[in-house]
Amino acid sequence: MELEPGEQVILETPGYDDYQLMDNDGVDDIKTMDLSRVHLLAGPVKVREAEPGDLLVVDLLEVSPLSGIGYSCVIPEIGGILKDVFPKAFKSVWYMRGNVYAESRHIPGVRIPALPHPGVMGVAPSPELLRLWNER
Repeated sequence: MELEPGEQVILETPGYDDYQLMDNDGVDDIKTMDLSRVHLLAGPVKVREAEPGDLLVVDLLEVSPLSGIGYSCVIPEIGGILKDVFPKAFKSVWYMRGNVYAESRHIPGVRIPALPHPGVMGVAPSPELLRLWNER
């Protein structure tokens, strides 16, 4: 996609799990999750007239969950510093109440702020810089 400077665009991406997690009480979906499909990116988006080295300002006018459902998970294959403390798969399903708060049947009586975020945003390196990085 190519945009003119100042032009607006709506980008929609699947959740970080690419909709592999299910709204249920089991953990089979975590155990069989294809980790090569997590953290999908939207783009690239080219801004016309932008040159390598330019500073781009991106205004996020809205960030909203598409499904209204979120998950907190322990995924043993990913590991981390607590993998020995939490060696088994675990999942909490969260229901977004607008962009205000979220609730889960798995953690009754708890409300957390619903703060959707855009994930990762970045600017691609110039072809020359990418070549240099790949040579290292």
